[in-house]
Amino acid sequence: GLTSEIQARWVDRSGRPIGEVEIVSTPDARGVRPEVVALTDGTVAIVWGPWVRRYGTDRRPLDSAPARLPVGALDAAPGPEGRLLVLADTHECPEPPDPEWDCAGGLEPTTVLLAFGSDGVVIEEERHRLSYSVLFASWDRAALASSPAIDRAAAVWLDGAPPTVVLQPLTARGVPDGELVEVGRAGDWDLPHWMDVAVNADREVGVAWSPASTSSDSVLGWSAATGARWMDGPRDGLLRFPRIAGRISDSGFVIVWSTTPEDCDWYPPPSDCHEDIRFGFLGP
Repeated sequence: GLTSEIQARWVDRSGRPIGEVEIVSTPDARGVRPEVVALTDGTVAIVWGPWVRRYGTDRRPLDSAPARLPVGALDAAPGPEGRLLVLADTHECPEPPDPEWDCAGGLEPTTVLLAFGSDGVVIEEERHRLSYSVLFASWDRAALASSPAIDRAAAVWLDGAPPTVVLQPLTARGVPDGELVEVGRAGDWDLPHWMDVAVNADREVGVAWSPASTSSDSVLGWSAATGARWMDGPRDGLLRFPRIAGRISDSGFVIVWSTTPEDCDWYPPPSDCHEDIRFGFLGP
């Protein structure tokens, strides 16, 4: 049946399961997507919405219960010195007030760098406002990536009308580092449901998103460094769940996504529906 629990399973380097499935969450976790983040001090943080639970190198919880974050995390990534970097929607209005901005419906993309005490409680936070956007509204319409070792991070979200995928380069501490970049058109008025961003070893940033419909741009990935774009070729269905990762020993990125016929995007789907998993390389 339906469950609201966040569950976790440890695996070794070869991918073999270690131990049993364990329950991570105690609050109601329906409607949120958990993120697993390996921090630079060797600990692991599992983040969902405004909650976080940390685990030590022995795979045991560092706190007796999930801790509440000062913001609701839309995505999370490792920060420097064992800190947690989160992308948040803080629902705050600009100061001083902007007469052209409707604060009642305003959404504020913000990065937050959190430091934890030994009991898992947040002892320090550092916030950096990125932009205002009325479309920065859900987990799957925003993403964050970071590589603390090379002091590079990046966040992507939707902005404007028609919706546009925008990228903000960041330092590993979540500080804006450069101008906001328009990556590409997301759709006419329909919004894409899945976005991802990655940083590779050469400090390049790559973005992947799924077009909102078969009539939208068929761009699946984009490299901030080279301007290279990944196209899926002839559109034979909906592109879904794109994920992008930076290559460890070379330039460029790896993208994985699924394709499904357009009439399968209904619930319940027709009995003959299927998804094809595909992958490709972006950049040199």
